[in-house]
Amino acid sequence: MRDLHRAPRRNSELEPLDHAPARVGEQGIQAMTDTYALLLLAVAFALILWLWQRADDTFDLRHLIVDTATGRVSLFKLGQFVALIVSTWALVHETRRGFLTEWLFAVYMLSWAGANIANKVTEKYKSLEPPKEGKE
Repeated sequence: MRDLHRAPRRNSELEPLDHAPARVGEQGIQAMTDTYALLLLAVAFALILWLWQRADDTFDLRHLIVDTATGRVSLFKLGQFVALIVSTWALVHETRRGFLTEWLFAVYMLSWAGANIANKVTEKYKSLEPPKEGKE
C-alpha cells in the first residue's frame, strides 16, 4: 500500500484521476457550444424580462412570488418558483449528460400539473366547508 503522506517520485506512481478534464475534441467543442448557447439564451431571457419590467406598468416580476389578493409573499407561489428553477436545471443537466429518462420527464411535467391541480382542489374544498360557529 502506498504511503499517502509521501509525494510520488515518478510519473508512474501517479494514479489517473477519475474526474480529470476531458480532452477538447469534437465532443468537447460541441459541449462548450451547447453551454454557451444555453447561457446566451438565459441572459437574453433575463434581459427581456428586465426590459419588460421597466417598460410596462402592468407587468411586475413580484407577481411570481406575491399573492395578488393579500399583497404578501405567497408560500405556494414562492415554492413553485423555486421548484421551477431547480427542476428545470435538473432536466437540462440530465438531458445534456444523456441521462434523461421518461420517468424524469414525467416527474417534471407532473410536478407542474400536479401542483396546479392540487391548488385548485384545495381551493374547491375550502369553498365547500361549512361556516364555523361564531362567525357570521
